[in-house]
Amino acid sequence: MERGFAFGVSAFGYNTKNGKLTINEDEAKTVKLIFDLYLSGIGIYSLQKELENRGIPSPSGSPLWVASTVRVILKNEKYTGTLKQKKTLTTNYLTHKRKTNEGEEKYIIVENNHAPIVDKETFDKVQSELQRRRSAVFENTQYSNRYVWSGKIECAMCKSKFGRRHNETKPNPPQIVWRCSQSVQYGREKINAQGQKVGCNNKAVHEEFLKENFLAVLNTVINNKDLVIQELKTAVCQEIAKSPNNADEMKSITSDIERITARKGKLIDTYVDGLITKAEFEQTNNRYSTQVEGLKKQLLALELGNETVETLQQKLEKIETVIENLARLKEFGDSICGELLHKVIVDGREKISFYLLTDKNADMFVKMPVSVSKGYHQQPQHPNHTAPDS
Repeated sequence: MERGFAFGVSAFGYNTKNGKLTINEDEAKTVKLIFDLYLSGIGIYSLQKELENRGIPSPSGSPLWVASTVRVILKNEKYTGTLKQKKTLTTNYLTHKRKTNEGEEKYIIVENNHAPIVDKETFDKVQSELQRRRSAVFENTQYSNRYVWSGKIECAMCKSKFGRRHNETKPNPPQIVWRCSQSVQYGREKINAQGQKVGCNNKAVHEEFLKENFLAVLNTVINNKDLVIQELKTAVCQEIAKSPNNADEMKSITSDIERITARKGKLIDTYVDGLITKAEFEQTNNRYSTQVEGLKKQLLALELGNETVETLQQKLEKIETVIENLARLKEFGDSICGELLHKVIVDGREKISFYLLTDKNADMFVKMPVSVSKGYHQQPQHPNHTAPDS
Protein backbone atom coordinates (compact mmCIF):
# COMPACT_ATOMS: atom_id res chain seq x y z
CA MET A 1 0.00 0.00 0.00
CA GLU A 2 2.80 2.43 0.87
CA ARG A 3 4.31 1.84 -2.60
CA GLY A 4 0.98 2.82 -4.19
CA PHE A 5 -0.24 -0.70 -4.99
CA ALA A 6 -4.03 -0.42 -5.38
CA PHE A 7 -6.12 -3.15 -3.77
CA GLY A 8 -9.78 -3.93 -4.22
CA VAL A 9 -12.26 -3.18 -6.99
CA SER A 10 -11.43 -0.50 -9.56
CA ALA A 11 -12.99 2.91 -9.02
CA PHE A 12 -15.39 3.97 -11.77
CA GLY A 13 -13.25 5.84 -14.31
CA TYR A 14 -10.18 3.67 -13.82
CA ASN A 15 -8.93 0.24 -14.78
CA THR A 16 -6.76 -1.65 -12.30
CA LYS A 17 -4.09 -4.10 -13.43
CA ASN A 18 -1.32 -5.46 -11.23
CA GLY A 19 -2.13 -2.83 -8.63
CA LYS A 20 -1.79 0.11 -11.04
CA LEU A 21 -4.61 2.52 -11.90
CA THR A 22 -5.01 3.69 -15.50
CA ILE A 23 -7.75 5.94 -16.85
CA ASN A 24 -10.76 4.38 -18.58
CA GLU A 25 -11.47 7.14 -21.08
CA ASP A 26 -15.20 6.43 -21.57
CA GLU A 27 -15.93 6.25 -17.84
CA ALA A 28 -13.69 9.26 -17.14
CA LYS A 29 -15.93 11.42 -19.36
CA THR A 30 -18.88 10.52 -17.15
CA VAL A 31 -16.90 11.31 -13.99
CA LYS A 32 -15.96 14.76 -15.34
CA LEU A 33 -19.58 15.36 -16.38
CA ILE A 34 -20.82 14.52 -12.87
CA PHE A 35 -18.39 16.99 -11.25
CA ASP A 36 -19.22 19.73 -13.80
CA LEU A 37 -23.00 19.30 -13.47
CA TYR A 38 -22.85 19.33 -9.67
CA LEU A 39 -20.83 22.57 -9.62
CA SER A 40 -23.31 24.09 -12.08
CA GLY A 41 -25.90 23.88 -9.31
CA ILE A 42 -27.67 20.61 -10.10
CA GLY A 43 -28.57 18.52 -7.03
CA ILE A 44 -27.60 14.88 -6.66
CA TYR A 45 -31.09 13.51 -7.32
CA SER A 46 -31.55 15.74 -10.38
CA LEU A 47 -28.07 14.71 -11.52
CA GLN A 48 -29.07 11.07 -11.21
CA LYS A 49 -32.10 11.74 -13.42
CA GLU A 50 -29.99 13.68 -15.96
CA LEU A 51 -27.55 10.79 -16.37
CA GLU A 52 -30.46 8.41 -16.98
CA ASN A 53 -32.06 10.77 -19.51
CA ARG A 54 -28.77 10.95 -21.41
CA GLY A 55 -28.63 7.16 -21.56
CA ILE A 56 -25.32 6.97 -19.67
CA PRO A 57 -24.87 3.57 -17.99
CA SER A 58 -24.09 3.43 -14.25
CA PRO A 59 -20.91 1.77 -12.89
CA SER A 60 -22.84 -1.52 -12.69
CA GLY A 61 -23.86 -1.21 -16.34
CA SER A 62 -27.49 -0.50 -15.47
CA PRO A 63 -29.36 2.33 -17.24
CA LEU A 64 -30.63 3.40 -13.80
CA TRP A 65 -28.44 5.39 -11.41
CA VAL A 66 -28.61 5.52 -7.62
CA ALA A 67 -28.11 8.81 -5.79
CA SER A 68 -25.65 7.22 -3.35
CA THR A 69 -23.45 6.14 -6.29
CA VAL A 70 -23.31 9.73 -7.55
CA ARG A 71 -22.42 10.93 -4.06
CA VAL A 72 -19.61 8.35 -3.71
CA ILE A 73 -18.11 9.49 -7.03
CA LEU A 74 -18.21 13.14 -5.94
CA LYS A 75 -16.40 12.30 -2.68
CA ASN A 76 -13.74 9.92 -4.07
CA GLU A 77 -10.28 11.46 -3.81
CA LYS A 78 -8.89 8.91 -6.30
CA TYR A 79 -10.03 11.21 -9.11
CA THR A 80 -7.34 13.74 -8.07
CA GLY A 81 -4.55 11.16 -8.41
CA THR A 82 -4.47 10.44 -4.66
CA LEU A 83 -4.59 6.85 -3.44
CA LYS A 84 -6.13 6.51 0.04
CA GLN A 85 -6.27 2.99 1.44
CA LYS A 86 -7.43 1.23 4.61
CA LYS A 87 -10.82 2.98 4.40
CA THR A 88 -12.35 -0.30 5.60
CA LEU A 89 -11.07 -3.01 7.92
CA THR A 90 -11.69 -6.76 8.09
CA THR A 91 -13.27 -7.54 11.46
CA ASN A 92 -13.78 -11.27 10.94
CA TYR A 93 -11.46 -13.26 8.66
CA LEU A 94 -13.78 -16.26 8.71
CA THR A 95 -16.82 -14.37 7.40
CA HIS A 96 -14.76 -11.66 5.61
CA LYS A 97 -16.97 -9.09 7.34
CA ARG A 98 -15.65 -5.53 6.97
CA LYS A 99 -16.39 -2.18 8.60
CA THR A 100 -15.51 1.46 8.00
CA ASN A 101 -12.16 2.49 9.46
CA GLU A 102 -13.15 5.05 12.12
CA GLY A 103 -9.65 5.70 13.41
CA GLU A 104 -8.78 2.17 14.53
CA GLU A 105 -5.94 2.14 12.00
CA LYS A 106 -4.07 4.90 10.20
CA TYR A 107 -4.94 5.55 6.56
CA ILE A 108 -2.23 4.99 3.97
CA ILE A 109 -2.25 7.94 1.56
CA VAL A 110 -0.05 8.28 -1.53
CA GLU A 111 -0.26 11.61 -3.38
CA ASN A 112 0.23 11.82 -7.17
CA ASN A 113 -0.02 8.04 -7.39
CA HIS A 114 -1.80 7.90 -10.76
CA ALA A 115 -3.17 10.13 -13.51
CA PRO A 116 -5.97 12.39 -12.24
CA ILE A 117 -9.39 12.73 -13.88
CA VAL A 118 -10.37 15.86 -11.91
CA ASP A 119 -8.00 18.61 -10.79
CA LYS A 120 -7.70 19.21 -7.05
CA GLU A 121 -9.21 22.69 -7.24
CA THR A 122 -12.42 21.31 -8.77
CA PHE A 123 -12.49 18.44 -6.28
CA ASP A 124 -12.09 20.80 -3.31
CA LYS A 125 -14.88 23.05 -4.64
CA VAL A 126 -17.20 20.04 -4.85
CA GLN A 127 -16.37 18.99 -1.26
CA SER A 128 -17.14 22.51 -0.03
CA GLU A 129 -20.40 22.56 -1.97
CA LEU A 130 -21.40 19.14 -0.61
CA GLN A 131 -20.84 20.41 2.93
CA ARG A 132 -22.66 23.69 2.24
CA ARG A 133 -25.75 21.94 0.85
CA ARG A 134 -25.74 19.39 3.66
CA SER A 135 -25.68 22.20 6.25
CA ALA A 136 -28.46 24.01 4.42
CA VAL A 137 -30.64 20.90 4.54
CA PHE A 138 -30.24 20.55 8.30
CA GLU A 139 -30.90 24.25 8.84
CA ASN A 140 -34.05 24.14 6.71
CA THR A 141 -36.83 22.83 8.95
CA GLN A 142 -38.82 21.71 5.91
CA TYR A 143 -36.39 18.80 5.45
CA SER A 144 -34.93 18.34 8.92
CA ASN A 145 -34.94 15.05 10.80
CA ARG A 146 -37.44 16.40 13.33
CA TYR A 147 -40.15 14.64 11.33
CA VAL A 148 -41.17 11.46 13.09
CA TRP A 149 -41.58 9.54 9.84
CA SER A 150 -38.43 10.63 7.94
CA GLY A 151 -36.58 7.62 6.56
CA LYS A 152 -38.86 5.19 8.39
CA ILE A 153 -41.65 4.54 5.86
CA GLU A 154 -40.90 1.73 3.40
CA CYS A 155 -42.83 0.60 0.34
CA ALA A 156 -43.86 -3.06 0.45
CA MET A 157 -44.16 -3.12 -3.35
CA CYS A 158 -40.75 -1.84 -4.50
CA LYS A 159 -38.78 -1.55 -1.20
CA SER A 160 -38.14 2.19 -1.71
CA LYS A 161 -38.51 4.85 0.99
CA PHE A 162 -41.47 7.21 1.24
CA GLY A 163 -40.87 10.96 1.05
CA ARG A 164 -42.83 13.88 2.49
CA ARG A 165 -44.89 15.94 0.03
CA HIS A 166 -47.37 18.81 0.12
CA ASN A 167 -50.54 17.77 -1.69
CA GLU A 168 -52.10 20.85 -3.31
CA THR A 169 -55.85 20.37 -3.84
CA LYS A 170 -57.26 23.87 -4.32
CA PRO A 171 -59.43 25.41 -3.02
CA ASN A 172 -58.73 23.12 -0.05
CA PRO A 173 -55.67 23.89 2.11
CA PRO A 174 -52.52 21.85 1.26
CA GLN A 175 -52.24 18.47 2.97
CA ILE A 176 -49.09 16.66 4.04
CA VAL A 177 -48.78 13.20 2.49
CA TRP A 178 -46.04 10.59 2.19
CA ARG A 179 -45.36 9.02 -1.22
CA CYS A 180 -43.11 6.25 -2.51
CA SER A 181 -39.96 7.80 -4.02
CA GLN A 182 -40.20 5.51 -7.08
CA SER A 183 -43.74 6.74 -7.69
CA VAL A 184 -42.64 10.37 -7.34
CA GLN A 185 -39.72 9.95 -9.72
CA TYR A 186 -41.23 7.73 -12.41
CA GLY A 187 -45.01 7.67 -11.85
CA ARG A 188 -46.96 4.43 -12.08
CA GLU A 189 -45.12 1.13 -12.59
CA LYS A 190 -43.98 0.63 -16.21
CA ILE A 191 -41.16 -0.64 -18.42
CA ASN A 192 -38.89 2.15 -19.68
CA ALA A 193 -37.08 2.41 -23.02
CA GLN A 194 -34.14 0.42 -21.61
CA GLY A 195 -36.43 -2.50 -20.67
CA GLN A 196 -36.14 -1.79 -16.93
CA LYS A 197 -39.12 -1.78 -14.55
CA VAL A 198 -39.49 1.64 -12.96
CA GLY A 199 -42.16 3.46 -10.99
CA CYS A 200 -44.57 2.14 -8.37
CA ASN A 201 -48.34 1.75 -7.94
CA ASN A 202 -48.37 2.31 -4.18
CA LYS A 203 -50.59 5.21 -3.11
CA ALA A 204 -49.82 8.23 -0.99
CA VAL A 205 -50.68 8.13 2.72
CA HIS A 206 -51.82 11.17 4.72
CA GLU A 207 -49.55 12.09 7.62
CA GLU A 208 -52.53 12.50 9.95
CA PHE A 209 -53.67 9.02 8.96
CA LEU A 210 -50.27 7.58 9.93
CA LYS A 211 -50.24 9.45 13.23
CA GLU A 212 -53.73 8.37 14.26
CA ASN A 213 -53.08 4.71 13.52
CA PHE A 214 -49.65 4.67 15.12
CA LEU A 215 -51.04 6.13 18.32
CA ALA A 216 -53.83 3.53 18.16
CA VAL A 217 -51.16 0.82 18.02
CA LEU A 218 -49.40 2.23 21.09
CA ASN A 219 -52.70 2.47 22.97
CA THR A 220 -53.46 -1.15 22.07
CA VAL A 221 -50.13 -2.27 23.53
CA ILE A 222 -50.74 -0.29 26.71
CA ASN A 223 -54.34 -1.44 27.18
CA ASN A 224 -53.43 -5.08 26.58
CA LYS A 225 -49.91 -5.14 27.99
CA ASP A 226 -50.28 -8.43 29.90
CA LEU A 227 -51.54 -10.19 26.76
CA VAL A 228 -48.80 -8.61 24.63
CA ILE A 229 -46.09 -9.70 27.08
CA GLN A 230 -47.39 -13.27 27.20
CA GLU A 231 -47.75 -13.58 23.42
CA LEU A 232 -44.28 -12.19 22.78
CA LYS A 233 -42.69 -14.47 25.37
CA THR A 234 -44.46 -17.48 23.88
CA ALA A 235 -43.32 -16.56 20.37
CA VAL A 236 -39.69 -16.09 21.48
CA CYS A 237 -39.65 -19.37 23.42
CA GLN A 238 -40.97 -21.19 20.35
CA GLU A 239 -38.16 -19.76 18.24
CA ILE A 240 -35.56 -20.76 20.83
CA ALA A 241 -36.99 -24.29 21.02
CA LYS A 242 -36.66 -24.68 17.24
CA SER A 243 -32.96 -23.77 17.34
CA PRO A 244 -30.69 -26.84 17.79
CA ASN A 245 -27.64 -27.00 20.03
CA ASN A 246 -24.69 -26.79 17.66
CA ALA A 247 -21.80 -26.95 20.14
CA ASP A 248 -20.69 -30.56 19.44
CA GLU A 249 -21.01 -30.18 15.67
CA MET A 250 -19.03 -26.91 15.72
CA LYS A 251 -16.27 -28.54 17.77
CA SER A 252 -16.07 -31.42 15.29
CA ILE A 253 -15.86 -29.09 12.27
CA THR A 254 -13.20 -26.96 13.96
CA SER A 255 -11.10 -30.08 14.58
CA ASP A 256 -11.46 -31.06 10.90
CA ILE A 257 -10.29 -27.61 9.79
CA GLU A 258 -7.25 -27.78 12.09
CA ARG A 259 -6.39 -31.28 10.85
CA ILE A 260 -6.55 -30.30 7.16
CA THR A 261 -4.60 -27.10 7.83
CA ALA A 262 -1.84 -29.20 9.44
CA ARG A 263 -1.80 -31.43 6.35
CA LYS A 264 -1.37 -28.36 4.15
CA GLY A 265 1.64 -27.36 6.25
CA LYS A 266 3.21 -30.80 5.80
CA LEU A 267 2.45 -30.69 2.07
CA ILE A 268 4.40 -27.45 1.74
CA ASP A 269 7.38 -29.01 3.53
CA THR A 270 7.20 -32.02 1.22
CA TYR A 271 7.21 -29.79 -1.86
CA VAL A 272 10.06 -27.61 -0.56
CA ASP A 273 12.12 -30.76 0.10
CA GLY A 274 11.60 -31.77 -3.53
CA LEU A 275 9.72 -34.96 -2.72
CA ILE A 276 6.74 -34.09 -4.97
CA THR A 277 6.36 -32.11 -8.19
CA LYS A 278 4.77 -28.67 -8.46
CA ALA A 279 1.75 -30.18 -10.25
CA GLU A 280 1.26 -32.75 -7.46
CA PHE A 281 1.56 -30.02 -4.84
CA GLU A 282 -1.00 -27.73 -6.53
CA GLN A 283 -3.50 -30.54 -7.07
CA THR A 284 -3.40 -31.68 -3.44
CA ASN A 285 -3.24 -28.16 -2.05
CA ASN A 286 -6.30 -27.12 -4.06
CA ARG A 287 -8.21 -30.13 -2.76
CA TYR A 288 -7.33 -29.24 0.84
CA SER A 289 -8.30 -25.59 0.26
CA THR A 290 -11.69 -26.60 -1.15
CA GLN A 291 -12.33 -28.85 1.85
CA VAL A 292 -11.40 -26.10 4.33
CA GLU A 293 -13.60 -23.54 2.54
CA GLY A 294 -16.58 -25.88 2.67
CA LEU A 295 -16.04 -26.58 6.37
CA LYS A 296 -15.75 -22.86 7.13
CA LYS A 297 -19.11 -22.23 5.44
CA GLN A 298 -20.70 -24.94 7.59
CA LEU A 299 -19.11 -23.45 10.71
CA LEU A 300 -20.33 -19.96 9.81
CA ALA A 301 -23.91 -21.18 9.37
CA LEU A 302 -23.81 -22.86 12.79
CA GLU A 303 -22.31 -19.74 14.43
CA LEU A 304 -25.06 -17.57 12.97
CA GLY A 305 -27.63 -19.97 14.39
CA ASN A 306 -26.07 -19.66 17.84
CA GLU A 307 -26.07 -15.86 17.59
CA THR A 308 -29.79 -15.96 16.82
CA VAL A 309 -30.49 -18.04 19.94
CA GLU A 310 -28.43 -15.65 22.10
CA THR A 311 -30.29 -12.65 20.66
CA LEU A 312 -33.66 -14.27 21.31
CA GLN A 313 -32.69 -15.05 24.90
CA GLN A 314 -31.72 -11.40 25.41
CA LYS A 315 -35.10 -10.34 24.03
CA LEU A 316 -36.91 -12.77 26.32
CA GLU A 317 -35.23 -11.22 29.36
CA LYS A 318 -36.16 -7.67 28.24
CA ILE A 319 -39.75 -8.09 27.06
CA GLU A 320 -41.57 -7.52 30.32
CA THR A 321 -39.47 -4.51 31.31
CA VAL A 322 -39.82 -2.66 28.02
CA ILE A 323 -43.57 -3.21 27.73
CA GLU A 324 -44.04 -2.05 31.33
CA ASN A 325 -42.01 1.09 30.56
CA LEU A 326 -44.14 1.70 27.48
CA ALA A 327 -47.31 1.39 29.56
CA ARG A 328 -46.11 4.14 31.93
CA LEU A 329 -46.19 6.77 29.19
CA LYS A 330 -48.67 9.52 30.09
CA GLU A 331 -48.84 11.34 26.76
CA PHE A 332 -47.84 10.94 23.13
CA GLY A 333 -45.99 13.59 21.16
CA ASP A 334 -43.59 13.72 18.24
CA SER A 335 -40.58 13.08 20.49
CA ILE A 336 -42.20 9.98 22.03
CA CYS A 337 -43.24 8.64 18.63
CA GLY A 338 -39.78 9.30 17.25
CA GLU A 339 -38.19 7.23 20.00
CA LEU A 340 -40.61 4.30 19.74
CA LEU A 341 -41.20 4.02 16.00
CA HIS A 342 -38.76 1.72 14.19
CA LYS A 343 -40.35 1.61 10.74
CA VAL A 344 -43.63 1.52 8.84
CA ILE A 345 -44.32 -0.83 5.91
CA VAL A 346 -46.99 0.44 3.51
CA ASP A 347 -48.67 -2.07 1.21
CA GLY A 348 -51.48 0.12 -0.04
CA ARG A 349 -53.66 2.32 2.17
CA GLU A 350 -55.49 -0.66 3.62
CA LYS A 351 -52.46 -2.59 4.84
CA ILE A 352 -49.96 -0.76 7.00
CA SER A 353 -47.60 -2.45 9.47
CA PHE A 354 -45.97 -0.54 12.33
CA TYR A 355 -42.74 -1.81 13.93
CA LEU A 356 -42.07 -0.54 17.44
CA LEU A 357 -38.54 0.01 18.67
CA THR A 358 -39.17 -1.09 22.23
CA ASP A 359 -35.62 -1.43 23.47
CA LYS A 360 -32.49 -0.18 21.71
CA ASN A 361 -30.10 -2.24 23.80
CA ALA A 362 -31.93 -5.51 23.14
CA ASP A 363 -32.57 -4.51 19.52
CA MET A 364 -36.10 -5.82 19.91
CA PHE A 365 -38.74 -4.84 17.41
CA VAL A 366 -42.41 -5.70 17.81
CA LYS A 367 -44.42 -5.91 14.60
CA MET A 368 -47.96 -4.66 14.96
CA PRO A 369 -49.87 -5.16 11.67
CA VAL A 370 -52.96 -2.99 11.43
CA SER A 371 -55.75 -3.42 8.87
CA VAL A 372 -57.19 0.03 8.34
CA SER A 373 -60.31 1.21 6.58
CA LYS A 374 -60.22 3.52 3.58
CA GLY A 375 -61.50 6.42 5.64
CA TYR A 376 -58.48 7.44 7.65
CA HIS A 377 -60.44 8.88 10.55
CA GLN A 378 -61.84 5.44 11.39
CA GLN A 379 -60.26 3.34 14.12
CA PRO A 380 -58.05 0.41 13.05
CA GLN A 381 -58.93 -3.15 13.85
CA HIS A 382 -57.29 -4.89 16.80
CA PRO A 383 -53.68 -5.57 15.78
CA ASN A 384 -52.16 -9.03 15.80
CA HIS A 385 -48.97 -9.57 17.75
CA THR A 386 -46.14 -11.47 16.10
CA ALA A 387 -42.69 -12.59 17.14
CA PRO A 388 -40.02 -9.92 17.60
CA ASP A 389 -38.35 -9.15 14.30
CA SER A 390 -34.87 -10.65 14.70
